[in-house]
This record gives sequence, C-alpha cells and structure tokens, in this order.
Amino acid sequence: MKERLVFDQIELDATERRVSKCGKAVKLSDLGFDLLWHLACRAPEPVANQELAEAVWKQSTVSDETVAQRIAIIRRALDDDADDPKFVRTVRGRGYAFAARPVQDIEKGDLPAANRSNRSVGKWVAAFTLAVLVLLALAAALVWSNRPEILVDPENGALRLDNVSRPLSSPATALVDGRPVLVAGLAEWSAIRSNPSALEVICKLRRDRSQFTNDVDPELLKYLNDPAKAADCN
Repeated sequence: MKERLVFDQIELDATERRVSKCGKAVKLSDLGFDLLWHLACRAPEPVANQELAEAVWKQSTVSDETVAQRIAIIRRALDDDADDPKFVRTVRGRGYAFAARPVQDIEKGDLPAANRSNRSVGKWVAAFTLAVLVLLALAAALVWSNRPEILVDPENGALRLDNVSRPLSSPATALVDGRPVLVAGLAEWSAIRSNPSALEVICKLRRDRSQFTNDVDPELLKYLNDPAKAADCN
C-alpha cells in the first residue's frame, strides 16, 4: 500500500501518521487520520459510510451522524468549507470523497496499525478551542423563542440539552469525549432516553463531573444525581 500521499496543499504520511497543509502540521486524532487516509487512498471516488465503518472503525455499521461529526472535525482542522470544499466533499447519497488534486504518490509497505492509546496534547487543545467556539454559537442561539428540547448538530458534533419549561439559571458547558455540550435546561428524562446521543452524554456527566468546563447549577447536579437514572446508565 501507499506510505505517503502528496496532493495540492496536502501531504499525508502513513509512517509518521502525519498530515500537513502547505507545510504546516495539521492536528488530527488517530481515528481522524485513518478516516482522511482512507478517503485520500480512494480519491477521487466517493466512499460510502458502510465502507468507512468497516475500514476505519472496524465495525459492521456506524451511524451516519458519527461519520458526519468526524468529517466535520477533519474539515475544521483543514480549514475546509463544506459548501465549497477543497479537500473533503459530500457526495449526496454516496458518501464522502477526497477532493484535493493529486501531485505525487510514493508506494512503500503497508499502513501501520493505529495506536489508539497515543493521545497528543495538541488534539485536546484543538478540541477545546472547537468546543469554545461552538458553545458560544449555541449560547447565542438560546434567544430563539421556540427551542427544541434536544439538538444534535452533525456538522460540529455539538449537543445541546434544553427545556423551555425548566431552564437553568446558568447554562452548563462541558467537553465529553471531545464533543462540546451545552445544558441550558432540564429535559424530560423520557426525551433523553429516546435519544442515544443525549443519553450517552448525560450518563458520562453523571459518572464524571470533571468534564464540566464551568460552574454547575445545583438543579443540574440534582438532576444528574437522581438515582432513578442509574438503571438507564448502566
């Protein structure tokens, strides 16, 4: 298999698991690198989510939302525009395709296996910066008069929990597995249970309060500590 791929502005090195744009390093997680590498190897053909699930996640299926979230993170790292993509484009009904123009391919050996346990400090700095920007945008959106109880934004991976009837005096922000979260109100538990993304986040916040990035409203702590929620989080 190819060990290094060189495109217009973009270079991918499988040996060092490194991505650079115009000579500058681009911070990506191991999963992000694997996803971008697979798309680049298949360029310019589109790759379906099913193939990405098997090749990158090593699973038979992965939700479209999960793939979209990872693609959005890659686009942000590359400063790419989903509406006018230079590197990763969405092909409606067919998946995603690497759009950069190839310059040179160098073939040597196989792609080494990802080391999932190696997490760089740069990854978390980038994730936290993304979280701050997204949370500021979501906080501004709270002025909307007809707010949904739960909003999952697949373009940036943000999750907002809201409830017009039980708003918090001070919205809580968190960073859960790199996903920015804004808790603006106490949603009915039935709504949380019916939304896998929301349930996963709330259960992780129940187990680890250190993921909050600001002070937590006592009402929210009471909501999280409710023992009736334990069964759904086990």
